[in-house]
Amino acid sequence: YTFLLINKTNGSSVTSGSVTAKITQDGGSQASIAASASHEGNGQWSISLSSAEMTADIVALAFIHSSAIPVYTVINTK
Repeated sequence: YTFLLINKTNGSSVTSGSVTAKITQDGGSQASIAASASHEGNGQWSISLSSAEMTADIVALAFIHSSAIPVYTVINTK
């Protein structure tokens, strides 16, 4: 899965640092995603989601970085 991180202070791309990645499945409790996010270039980041993490009808993802605007997304797998 890919996502873009934007600096919350000046709007530039976030290209370094560490991302906290969380997942919620079918409205359950939030848990950490097993894989780590990697910067691909120009603020685009990617993370691999396991088949177990995608075994839900609704998968909600949250990506948090201390310098970036948080990214939240929902995937409907049906």
